[in-house]
Amino acid sequence: MKDRSHWLSWLMFPVGAEVGFSSAGAGALGSAALLSLTPLPPAQIVGTDIAFGFIVSLIGSGAHWFAPLSDPTLLEQLVAGGVIGAIGGTLISTRIPRRPLRFALWVWLLVLGGQFLFNSYKVWNLPDKNAAHHYTAARVK
Repeated sequence: MKDRSHWLSWLMFPVGAEVGFSSAGAGALGSAALLSLTPLPPAQIVGTDIAFGFIVSLIGSGAHWFAPLSDPTLLEQLVAGGVIGAIGGTLISTRIPRRPLRFALWVWLLVLGGQFLFNSYKVWNLPDKNAAHHYTAARVK
């Protein structure tokens, strides 16, 4: 695979901006870019992307935390499941061969992307904009 990593800075600028206003993107979009543009093995793609996501999310989450625009109870639940998942995923990624893991990452990213598209289509096709806001707020609770 040809190394096109020189494009990463340009591609990650909008990803960082999106993390700031939506909290999504650093992981999925960063992984997709690293899978497409670098010859890295899957474990290094995941590790690099997690470090990138951590730094970008730390800055974005710090701004939201001090604003205060977060829910500590939900944060506790997210962290509890996320930490266990991160440990399990790290252990698995070092034991699965490179090609099947790269394929599994692509499939997972496609599923997540499809879910985002489907949910945004449902929200924006509601009768009025207030309904879209109420639908989104109800899904968060």
